[in-house]
Amino acid sequence: MNVRNLILSMNNITKITNLENFTNLENIDLHDNNISGSIDFNICFSMLKNLKTLNLSNNSIEEVNINCSMQCLSEINLRHNRIKVFKINSSNLSSLTKMFLSTN
Repeated sequence: MNVRNLILSMNNITKITNLENFTNLENIDLHDNNISGSIDFNICFSMLKNLKTLNLSNNSIEEVNINCSMQCLSEINLRHNRIKVFKINSSNLSSLTKMFLSTN
């Protein structure tokens, strides 16, 4: 698919799945949903090689594991979640310039 922007904010989404067909995505906005538990970037986002911004703010995420190469990703917004465990391999994020983690 040729979709570059996916905006699904303020829905009742509980899980991030089935993004593998959206390989051209550059921006994903999933703020204000009901996403909870653990987010493993290798499972959810590794196929999105062009992803630049990711907004997961205002959910109920408790654990984040950024464990895959995302060379284009420049901004991650994880504000207003319930993050207790945050794992990151920064060598896989060479373009990352903004990371928002307040109010967790």
